[in-house]
Amino acid sequence: MADIVISVVAKVAEYLVAPIGRQLGYLYNYRSNLDKLEEQVEKLGDARRRLQRDVDEADRQGDEIEPDVNKWLTSAEGIIQKAKKLIEDEKAANTSWFNLKLRHQRSRQAEMQSGDIGKIQEESKFDGVSYRLPPRGIWSPRLRDCKALESRASILNEIMEALRNDDIRMIGVWGMGGVGKTTLANQVAKKAEEDNLFDKVVMALSISQIPNVTKIQEEIAGILGLKFGQEGELIRADLLCKSLNKKKTVLVILDDIWEELSLEKIGIPYGVHKGCKVLLTSREHCVLSREMGTQKNFHVQHLCGEEAWSLFKKTAGDSVEKLELRPIAIEIVKECEGLPVAIVTIAKALKGETVAVWKNALEELKSKNVYSCLELSYNHLKGDEVKRLFLLCGMLGYGDISMDQLLKYGMGLDLFEHVSSLEQIRNKLVTLVKILKDSSLLLDAEDRYRLGVAPAVFFGHNDEDKYVRMHDVVGDVARAIAAKDPHRFVVIEEALGLEEWQRKEEFRNCSRISLKCKDLHKLPERLVCPKLEFFLLNSDDPFLSVPNTFFDEMGLLKVLDFSQKMGFTPLPSSLGLLPSSLGFLSNLRTLCVRASTLQDIAVIGGLKKLQVLCFASCKIERLPKEMMQLTDLRVLDLWDCSHLKVIPQNVISSLSRLEHLCLAKSFSEWGAEGFGSGESNNACLSELNNLSYLKTLCIEIRDPNLLSKDLVFEKLTRYVISVSPAEQYVDYNRYARMLKVHGVNKPCLMDCFSKLFKTVEDLILSRLEDAKHVLYELDTQGFLQLKHLRIFACPGIQYIVDSTKGVPLHSAFPILEDLDIGGLNDMDAVCYGPIPEGSFGKLRDLTVRNCERLKSFISLPMEQGRDGSVLLEMGSLDSTRDFSSTGASATQELCTSDVPTPFFNEQVTLPSLEDLAMDNLDNVIAIWHSQLSLESWCKLKSLDLTRCSKLLNVFPSNILKGFQSLEDVKIYGCDSIEEIFYLGGVNSKEIHDIATIPLRILRLKRLNSLKSIWNKDPQGLVSFQNLQSLEVVKCPCLKYIFPITVAKGLVQLKFLEIKYCGVEEIVANENGDEVMSSLFPELTSLTLKGLDKLKGFYRGTHIARWPHLKNLIMWERDQVGTLFQEIDSDGYIDSPIQQSFFLLEKDAFLNLELLILKGSKMKIWQGQFSGESFCKLGVLKIKMCHNILVVIPCSMLPKLHNLKELCVSKCNSVKEVFQMKELVNQEYQVETLPRLTKMFLEYLPLLTYLPGLVQIFENLHSLTVRGCGNLIYLVTSSIAKTLVQLKELAIQQCRSVKEIVGHEGGEEPYDIVFSKLQRLRLVNLRSLKCFCSTRSIFTFPSLEQLEVIRCPRMEFFCEGVSSTPRVKKVQIDYHVKEHLGCDLNTIIHNIFLQKVMFEKHLEALGATIQLHGDWEDFGESGDDDNDDDDDYDEDFDNKDVMRMIRMMDREMRMRDRWRE
Repeated sequence: MADIVISVVAKVAEYLVAPIGRQLGYLYNYRSNLDKLEEQVEKLGDARRRLQRDVDEADRQGDEIEPDVNKWLTSAEGIIQKAKKLIEDEKAANTSWFNLKLRHQRSRQAEMQSGDIGKIQEESKFDGVSYRLPPRGIWSPRLRDCKALESRASILNEIMEALRNDDIRMIGVWGMGGVGKTTLANQVAKKAEEDNLFDKVVMALSISQIPNVTKIQEEIAGILGLKFGQEGELIRADLLCKSLNKKKTVLVILDDIWEELSLEKIGIPYGVHKGCKVLLTSREHCVLSREMGTQKNFHVQHLCGEEAWSLFKKTAGDSVEKLELRPIAIEIVKECEGLPVAIVTIAKALKGETVAVWKNALEELKSKNVYSCLELSYNHLKGDEVKRLFLLCGMLGYGDISMDQLLKYGMGLDLFEHVSSLEQIRNKLVTLVKILKDSSLLLDAEDRYRLGVAPAVFFGHNDEDKYVRMHDVVGDVARAIAAKDPHRFVVIEEALGLEEWQRKEEFRNCSRISLKCKDLHKLPERLVCPKLEFFLLNSDDPFLSVPNTFFDEMGLLKVLDFSQKMGFTPLPSSLGLLPSSLGFLSNLRTLCVRASTLQDIAVIGGLKKLQVLCFASCKIERLPKEMMQLTDLRVLDLWDCSHLKVIPQNVISSLSRLEHLCLAKSFSEWGAEGFGSGESNNACLSELNNLSYLKTLCIEIRDPNLLSKDLVFEKLTRYVISVSPAEQYVDYNRYARMLKVHGVNKPCLMDCFSKLFKTVEDLILSRLEDAKHVLYELDTQGFLQLKHLRIFACPGIQYIVDSTKGVPLHSAFPILEDLDIGGLNDMDAVCYGPIPEGSFGKLRDLTVRNCERLKSFISLPMEQGRDGSVLLEMGSLDSTRDFSSTGASATQELCTSDVPTPFFNEQVTLPSLEDLAMDNLDNVIAIWHSQLSLESWCKLKSLDLTRCSKLLNVFPSNILKGFQSLEDVKIYGCDSIEEIFYLGGVNSKEIHDIATIPLRILRLKRLNSLKSIWNKDPQGLVSFQNLQSLEVVKCPCLKYIFPITVAKGLVQLKFLEIKYCGVEEIVANENGDEVMSSLFPELTSLTLKGLDKLKGFYRGTHIARWPHLKNLIMWERDQVGTLFQEIDSDGYIDSPIQQSFFLLEKDAFLNLELLILKGSKMKIWQGQFSGESFCKLGVLKIKMCHNILVVIPCSMLPKLHNLKELCVSKCNSVKEVFQMKELVNQEYQVETLPRLTKMFLEYLPLLTYLPGLVQIFENLHSLTVRGCGNLIYLVTSSIAKTLVQLKELAIQQCRSVKEIVGHEGGEEPYDIVFSKLQRLRLVNLRSLKCFCSTRSIFTFPSLEQLEVIRCPRMEFFCEGVSSTPRVKKVQIDYHVKEHLGCDLNTIIHNIFLQKVMFEKHLEALGATIQLHGDWEDFGESGDDDNDDDDDYDEDFDNKDVMRMIRMMDREMRMRDRWRE
């Protein structure tokens, strides 16, 4: 018997040995599998915790978490919990060897779960966990007086009308410089965004005469939130194009183009993306119409006399109306020739001046042209400092100018008089810039999203403070002035210009040169400019090298700036050296090198006069010891030098005049105190103590143990200091004084930073183990300068303020704007005891989360009683903008009484509150007191309530009037709420003067007790006419949504979504069956899901017009009837009203694009639907609708000429997809579904054939048919010939299909070409014998993937010849074959023969098993085996053979069942 068994086993070894060994391995490796799983779980837990910390940090910074990161965290947590349960179960049971089945199961589960953990760990390496949403475009006009330009309003309206025209895709705006084109372009962008004309509006300003494609790409990418790395121009263009293509509609505005510009080179998909429109501005009409091909152009002309005077008067002030000034002013306005930039600039220059000055200005203007008026403004500037700054700004080009740059250049040029320290220089620069802005010679920077901005330690945390802007016309004037003696400034923007300039004698006399040459690829060996003081080189060529002798003839050079990537003298290691001639620049005071790769910078040691040294974003590994000679250095900027690992000891301490040190995102490997001064030892923190002039500091400290009480920071005026053992996100641009400390004990904290607590603006504390109170323990004066305080994971803290420990001389946190508390498990209250008046007086944002014991904002000691004094102090929170409480089990008793009171007592007044969010406050029954003053909440815009389980209602009637700004309400998981807007006490006398509530968005989810949104009909006394979006989900007790009077007033409602509620009707009317035809006229999206009790939309007659409706989704509505029914012009209906959900007139649903129906028993169409009804329907999806025979009747086929996608699934009654019998004439057929590209048919048991109309199939790209059991074949050969556009074809689980392409009788076989088919899947087709049984020749020139799975009767591919030149692999069941020249017939037939032989072996094995006996229960008693563990691992014995037999027997039975 054993010989027979072994013989049979040998026959099937090639199929079953591996699986058998695997099964036995589960027993042999039981302990190791579980141990490995436990180890894997621990590693996965560590990885998850690390990632969660990054997610928490990103969440705190307001970033959006990547969906795949959230998905990974959720999956990882599920896997961890599942694995822990298995481990715990095993440890509790201590499974013995005698329970073989259980050991096998658990070992198998352990190995599988270890595999899952391995896979998910491989997926845990994310490039980033979050992304920052780009701000909605804020298009600020350059000229702040643009409102005076009323003549521009008509042009603006015409442009907006052109943008709405589908036939116009490129528009031009032209006019001379300074006439207001950019202002108009900004207004267009702003209005297009406000009117929602486009999904996205992007803009690039000041393209200028020589376009910088990289800069344009960065501006557009910034608005899109797209981050570029080190990609080249072409790759960036491709990324931009893909990003813009994802927007359905997009407007691209390019301002100030001078010549033909390649949109494709930038990455603008104009011409390819039909939804992309472009607006261009230029000074030349021909540039727009001829070179760019604009379809419509608008000419912006000079202002007329009346408007010019109005603008001038508004800018200069009413003094121009004085008798002695008015005649002069009128003449000056005439000389400005209606040019807005000239009018504004002159008006500001003369404002407040004497009559004599006005007369002199007029004489100058009469003798010069209009642009000279700007030079007049320059001449009127008081002082050489401001004039020199103006000319410097002109040299730096168009667009935004960095204040940081101006400061560094100004220091090098000794621009600022009578100042010495950096703080004095900064203040002087701010003052001079304000003078230029007041004169309209400089402008505020355009608001836009900037990536990778360096720390804002000099100029605050707002972009507007860090950048200024110069109008291009003003810039031209500045350059013209600068080109004259004695200035002799030169700006060269073309490489050819550099060669020409070198040949001119005046080039040698230049004092300042700005090279902004995009096409500059080579520099001369030396630049002979002996008088040169300022040299700026801006090139985008990373391979542009600077020759060693380049600076030989520049002995007077003071400022040198390499603004872009440079390839200094290539070395074998691909790193670079600074030019040796740089060492001869003995007068150099400012040196800036950015984003370059440098190996040796020792040459800078010879620059003894150097005051400003910047290597921002450079790849540099160590600082040279030669830097110790830079004893006059004031600024050392090493921002983002992430490769910097070595700063030798005593280098920093030698820089004795240093005032500004920036090591942010850079060096962090500080050395420990007490080590020798060897070459490899790094600088110590104590070296900072030697910098007696140090005022600004940005550093990161990884090891808290390096902190000591000897560190002195008290002289710092601006700083960003981060102490954390791991690299964490730090927002260097949030505040000028920021301190972030993690894991430092309180004594060390006080020793090092106690002085900084008195000046810090942004304080973040975490992992403080030994602090109980923040105020008084860390700063007894009350943190007078603190604006943002964040404390988390400090379990010892009980209160933020504990006044029982002492009373401060001033208010506590008097200017605090943002308080963020989390993970303070021992905190009882934010404030304990009475607090001084004015405390928290500027608080705008309060976040509380995961504080288990927190009961109230303010708590009184027992002896204080209930005199209400503390509540009065809460009334001082009159600037609060955002109150958020998350994860805390809070209470509403602020004092010691057991009587519950509203969360906000009547004495709490928060008139500036804008955002209120409350989460998991289990004891809150009411939010507001019923006697609150109407001003208390007048600015509240957003309300978010989550998991407040005892809250009964939200808006009492008597305070409803006070919500004058409320726009967004979200309520989730509040199980006790019965009404949202409680109107129980409302009568006409009380609320006849209530203003309209501006509510736009209302979201209600999981409110298990909600009975009504409005508990009674407000009878027109309360209006919600601004409501645009309403979402109601899982409210089982809700019977209706709107009272009829509320519904009538919702004239702006666009989005309505009702899901899984007990709703019986959408609109309720208790007064009878009124005929309604004008409800929700602006509705664009309607979703009704899971409304089992829904009887109709409206009890009376409701005619659904909805001309703007685009999306209609209805799921699981069981009421029998008709979905759409047309009525004639007289209102005639040929069936009872209550059976039709939507009654439609002629030309109904003209804009409907998406229709999804699921689980409905209704018929879809009833009537002929005259006119253009449903003419834009593009997607139709129908699922589980069991009362329809035909999906699309013949009367609807001609109307759905825009249908692109059709999906029909699990409709048991469908016999026909398209009703074809009445389509008789050819003209009717030509228009049948001409745009249908995707068809998906699934589980239609009565479907016997697909339609034979050629026009339906000729444009199909994808066809999937699954589970249609009565289909014999898919298409006929004549239809197959028309599938010339088909790319994907999948047939699955169709048990009766014998061939894919059926043969029509009487026809001769012919060639069939599937020219574009790329993927063919044939799955689970038990009757399929071949693709086609005729001898036709099939050609698949594009086919790449073929899958034939579980098609047991398929012996060959087709009777004829098949050609598949591009197929490389063919998958037949679990066999993957390389397609190496063999035709498909050979491959499929060979595998078929192998399966037949395998089944014969299984049959032989089955016969053997029958001889041996019934093995069905074999091995089930294995739990009772008494074999010792040591014996179990012996050689493979008979018992093992029997287990193999049993497994093969099961395999055979499974195959038999499947075949049946």
